Amino acid sequence: MRWESGAFTRIYAGPGPVWSPAVRGWLFAVHEGRRLRIADDEQGTSWWMTATEAEREAKEREREAKEREREAKERERGAKEREREAKEEALARVAELEAELARRSRGG
Repeated sequence: MRWESGAFTRIYAGPGPVWSPAVRGWLFAVHEGRRLRIADDEQGTSWWMTATEAEREAKEREREAKEREREAKERERGAKEREREAKEEALARVAELEAELARRSRGG
């Protein structure tokens, strides 16, 4: 605990985490006691992200969003290509049928 004078007083010592009402989270000494991590739960399964972790996660979400956008555009491009091919096949079939009708109308 930090006093108004700036001095610290140990209010907890032990193997497990301690609840901090100041941050409303569980405090864990990690990396051989050289670092402090905070979690939402006493088991330490829901860690608070560090600034670096939050930045990395934001970049990963952005990368994933761009990848989903790229995949959607690729699917759209594929659908348009299939539509174009179907249209060309239909036009070719219409041309064949028109040619057949022309031959039959000429008596052939």
